[in-house]
Amino acid sequence: MDSHRGGWIEIIAGGMFSGKSEELIRRLRRAVIARQRVQVFKPLIDDRFATDEVVSRDDRRLKATCVATSAELRARVEIGVQVVGIDEVQFFDDGVVEVCMQLADAGIRTHLATANAAAPPLQVPHPAWLSERKVRQALKDSSKKKLFGRH
Repeated sequence: MDSHRGGWIEIIAGGMFSGKSEELIRRLRRAVIARQRVQVFKPLIDDRFATDEVVSRDDRRLKATCVATSAELRARVEIGVQVVGIDEVQFFDDGVVEVCMQLADAGIRTHLATANAAAPPLQVPHPAWLSERKVRQALKDSSKKKLFGRH
């Protein structure tokens, strides 16, 4: 990943069964249709429907790479990728925040699906996100936000 080229982070947050994975799949499919290079990741711990796909409750599917840590995720991002999707972000370690910021800084659009801060049982989807004011606000109101990388 090279110097900043205008990437950003989009967070899809909500409670269980709110359609987060469905929305993530929809956005990533639009990128594929636009002939953008897309990579999709999910945590190794999430094997509910498939180990190699992100799957929505209405059975929409998108091929994904399972990774155990944020460091592994970062190492597996391919050169030339324009869009990265990450499902179930709340299950990653604290390093996922910095990885996502690095991706945005490198000009990569990064789409994240995560549990809402107000949705039990998690209360806060990922404590490390709280240090980023823009991210905290996006998680707080659960609306679709476009967050630009650090400058």
